[in-house]
Amino acid sequence: MRLIECYVENFGKLSQYTYRFNSGMNVIYAENGYGKTTLSVFIRSMFYGLNAERKQSLDENDRKKYTPWQGGRYGGSLTFEADGKIYRIERSFGSKAAEDIFRLVDAASGESSHDYTENIGFELFDIDAAGFERTLFLSEKSTSGAIVNDSIAAKLSDLVGTTGDVGAVSAALSRLEERRKYYQKRGNTGEIAALKQKISECETAEANLERRRLEFEKKEAMLSSIESEIKALEDESASARDRLQKHKNAQENESYREQYGKMRESVEAARKEYGELELFFANGAPTQQEIDEARDAARDAAALRESLKEYESAELTELRAFFASPTDFSEIEGIKKAERERRTLDAERAAIKTNLDFAEATLKEELGGRIPDRNELEQLSLAGGGKTGYAIAAALLILGVIGAILGFAVTPLILIAAIPMIAIGTAIGYITYARTSRTRALAARLSLRSTDPTYIGSLTGRVYDHEIMKARELERISMLADKVSSYGQSVDAFIARYPHKESDRERAIALIEEKHSRYYALLDIAKHTSVARAGLDLKIGVLEAKVRNFSEKYKSDAENPYEDVRAKLNAYLYERRTLAMREAELVEFARLHAIGEASEHASLLLSEGERIKLSEYVENARAHIIALRKEHALLESEYNTELSDVERIDEVRAVRAALSEKLGTYLDNLSVITATAAMLNEASEAMTSRYIGGTKSRFEHYVKEI
Repeated sequence: MRLIECYVENFGKLSQYTYRFNSGMNVIYAENGYGKTTLSVFIRSMFYGLNAERKQSLDENDRKKYTPWQGGRYGGSLTFEADGKIYRIERSFGSKAAEDIFRLVDAASGESSHDYTENIGFELFDIDAAGFERTLFLSEKSTSGAIVNDSIAAKLSDLVGTTGDVGAVSAALSRLEERRKYYQKRGNTGEIAALKQKISECETAEANLERRRLEFEKKEAMLSSIESEIKALEDESASARDRLQKHKNAQENESYREQYGKMRESVEAARKEYGELELFFANGAPTQQEIDEARDAARDAAALRESLKEYESAELTELRAFFASPTDFSEIEGIKKAERERRTLDAERAAIKTNLDFAEATLKEELGGRIPDRNELEQLSLAGGGKTGYAIAAALLILGVIGAILGFAVTPLILIAAIPMIAIGTAIGYITYARTSRTRALAARLSLRSTDPTYIGSLTGRVYDHEIMKARELERISMLADKVSSYGQSVDAFIARYPHKESDRERAIALIEEKHSRYYALLDIAKHTSVARAGLDLKIGVLEAKVRNFSEKYKSDAENPYEDVRAKLNAYLYERRTLAMREAELVEFARLHAIGEASEHASLLLSEGERIKLSEYVENARAHIIALRKEHALLESEYNTELSDVERIDEVRAVRAALSEKLGTYLDNLSVITATAAMLNEASEAMTSRYIGGTKSRFEHYVKEI
């Protein structure tokens, strides 16, 4: 095995420290405090781990002593070569052994290796951690005197076995002899002799119990026989009594039938009364104790609730009533935000309406107090065509006159064309005049300052724009009004949950917020200053839950519900017992008196001789049964007395078997001890000075190496 390199992540004073080993012996020469001992303990810890000592002294507890001064990951790695392969041990340590982590890596592949376990030090060297430290590191302390280590001594003398256990022959023989005396002593004593004695006692007890078991089985058979005879006599006697009873019932049946009818009516009445009470207790009837507990719980809860006033100020009591509806700060903040949004939207709606009203008033003022509709605007738009009409009419008239003159002067054909032109020009002029007159009259009615086409066109455009703007703004006002109403409803619903007299929403919200802050401040004070109150609250909650559960289960409108339920319970129990008793009496009465079997009565009658004979048989059978029962009781008493003893036979057998098994084990152990002692003695005697010489030569070689 050869060490190659170690890397210390953090261990004691060493941090991120790397050391590469040379072939042969490595010497670390440095001043005190350098970390030489720390490095040696680190290398040992890589192979053997850290011990799990709980000692407080740092000198005796490496886990505490080498906890990293600078913090960080506790541990590192060590690279070595063994059997031609290179491995890397990676270990990290915690405050206790359960937190340690071990990993062995095949350096060639970089994969985890399972060639060795976390006990790799023992598996590689066959020596313990102390022996490893003594052989690997030399210091002034380790060379100043004799340091004894059993694992090294055994290793040097070739006496170490494959498991690494170390033993001295004389010590082993002494321990074997001590153990042999435990099993077997002189004078036939020891654990083996004691076990044999106990087994013998068990066998004797088992034989006695087996004899008693046979006698016990005879009594058991006799008991069974008597019981069978009693059963047969009882059955025959019961049959005879039944025949006698039926004979009697047949005689008395008629008189009993009327009585049966009255009893049946009584049962029906009791069943009706019981049915009403059974409906009340549909969820199960309470016990008197449950009623008392519910009543006491209500009384105690009220008393505790009253005593809570000692822990609660009048203001907190008032605020608790004020906030009967659960409320939190986020809900109040949401309502405040909704009210602000409502006021903003309402202001925006009012501003839009004001602007719309102002624009409409301005337009009305300009138009003489009224805005014309679309038909009027369309008529006004025709006013611009007056000049054109007059111009066309004038042109046609002029052309017509010129044509007429030329017609008279030149040719009649021109006159024929001129006359229609004069007629058309005249018509156009008339129509234009009439339309212009109506337009001027409309403009005068609308108080327009001009009928100029440009002015009329501009006015028409402004009116159209105003109508479009008005429709858009009215739609926006409606949408804002819906939002304002929705926010207002939310705010009103919230503030309506609390008793106050504020009519203004904003002041009401401010009042609720102020009281809520004060309420939770007082609750916080009460929570932190009154542990007793918390206990009372818990008790009250438990008591009130019990009362609530009782009230839901047994609903009563009485002033004192508990006494009402108690009275109904008593009546319920009484009626149930009464009904059961009356029903049983009715069934038994019908059975005894054969009610409903009138047609068979005649066949059930016996002759006087038969009746006397059956009666005598019943009496004789009863006397015989009494005698048999006495005999059975005596025999059963003896049977029960012996039963426990007989049942012990299995226990005695089990004890004997366990003792026999233990005896076999002890005898095997004694045989092994005897053979082992003989072999050790033989080996001890066979040891010669050749082994001592071999040990001496190896140690001299070791001294020469170091």
